[in-house]
Amino acid sequence: WGGVWTRDVSYSTILSMAYMQPEAAMTSLLCKVNKKGEIIQDTGTGGAWPCSTDREIWVGAAWELYKVTGDKTVAVNGITSKKKTSIVVKDTIYIGGKSYKITVIDANAFKNCKKLKKATIGKNVTTIGKNAFYGDKKLKTITITSKSLKAVGKNAIKGIDKKAQIKVPKSRRSKYKKLFKKSNGYVSSMNLQ
Repeated sequence: WGGVWTRDVSYSTILSMAYMQPEAAMTSLLCKVNKKGEIIQDTGTGGAWPCSTDREIWVGAAWELYKVTGDKTVAVNGITSKKKTSIVVKDTIYIGGKSYKITVIDANAFKNCKKLKKATIGKNVTTIGKNAFYGDKKLKTITITSKSLKAVGKNAIKGIDKKAQIKVPKSRRSKYKKLFKKSNGYVSSMNLQ
């Protein structure tokens, strides 16, 4: 929902989305925060002086979402350019001066990034969603620094390079071998090390 007004995203979150689809609500609200961690102010009456009602409503929506989720975590939901050859999912992100752990790579987050060759996954990630890296045929190296990965979704790595190397913490190797299986795209020619 990144292409709609800040106030529309915020009102829908307040009215129902925070309760019905908290992950989608979080993703939508985060689309309304720029790289500096500032809430995006729409043009027109929502951005009028002396204070922006868009920003006020966004804060209200974030509070409503916090009441539902009760944590300080966020999900990565995509990439700004499908032309990138490498990506890093950081450990944390700062929004409005506050630190949030990145714990989820959303479904379809990096799907069909045809030029992607290398991905590094931060230490706080617990879930890699379905189709997260689906169709990234040049993806040869995935480095997972997280020691708390619990789930890898269906087709999460389907269609990546058949000889891909998946590097994991040594202490979690045997546990993570059980997470990567045929249903999420893992094939025997890949190397989990």
